[in-house]
Amino acid sequence: MLPPLRQEEFSELADELDIPIDFLTDSLDIDERSRFEKEDNVRLIVIKTPTENNSFNESDAYYITIPICIILTHNQILTVNSFENTAIKKFLNSFQNRNADKKNMMVLKIFEKVVQNFMEHLKEINQRRNNFEQNCMIPAKMNTCWN
Repeated sequence: MLPPLRQEEFSELADELDIPIDFLTDSLDIDERSRFEKEDNVRLIVIKTPTENNSFNESDAYYITIPICIILTHNQILTVNSFENTAIKKFLNSFQNRNADKKNMMVLKIFEKVVQNFMEHLKEINQRRNNFEQNCMIPAKMNTCWN
């Protein structure tokens, strides 16, 4: 499930797949913590993944983390994201090479894409830090770096 998300969709899907509705709606809370839960025969995995912060305030962080909910039923995997998600897009783009019967392997592949996402963002942050440090080493610019 991808944005935009409507409450009616959650209710219909929860009834249709016999999933607790809070398993579906937990992804809407940006502060949702990572965790694993099991209720009846339905498992919920919540993980956090980085995404660009679209804030208009320059003092805000470049990246924030958002939850991905992975719901496993006896024969289905459902992911719920409240924001566009690069890790899930990458997973779905490589999905044709996956065996849908191996749900645990599919979950691990989602984890792998999330880790790759973190690594890409960390690399970019490190490059920005290096650029900042190099610009501050030029004596004429030192005052502008620390003021």
